[in-house]
Amino acid sequence: MSRRIILILAAVGGAAGAGWIGWALRSAQRGLARPTRQTQPILTDLLRAHAGRIDFADAWAAPIAPGETDDPNQWASAVIRFPDGIGRLMRLRDALVRPFGLATVMDRELPPTGFPVLAEGDRELVLGMDDKHLGFRVGVATGGGRAVITTTVTINNRLGRAYWAVVRWFHPVIVAWLLRQARVPAAAL
Repeated sequence: MSRRIILILAAVGGAAGAGWIGWALRSAQRGLARPTRQTQPILTDLLRAHAGRIDFADAWAAPIAPGETDDPNQWASAVIRFPDGIGRLMRLRDALVRPFGLATVMDRELPPTGFPVLAEGDRELVLGMDDKHLGFRVGVATGGGRAVITTTVTINNRLGRAYWAVVRWFHPVIVAWLLRQARVPAAAL
């Protein structure tokens, strides 16, 4: 993680950002598997059917280690969750967007997968939420010995463009970190 990104996150997030950065750096030092950014986002038929117009898309992949499950539900639950550092960032986000009438995340009761499940396929889930400023979809797919997290964003108005102009800088760092720290052990038989 570059020093510049760490400084930006610490400045924007204050103590919450600094706590998250410390946790991210400790994860990296433990030598956890490094996710790779896909050069072309993986837009499956299921994800494409639920995404609508796509203004942004990216995908990250991580190997499924021996002893880990390839169940996309369990991967979604392990990756898309709000541990302490991310929870603090989400509470900061909620406080900043509440005056604009945007939906808050931490005030909701979220399912174990982190966001509502919109569609489910054989080895894939599509999660997502819509708000007046933007909508997003997260595809969680497993197969070929890897788990792939694909994010699509649909921007609805100027507020959405302004919001995404800020969030897009944090998004890849957070997704890569969440994927890196996810551990999804196979169920004991």
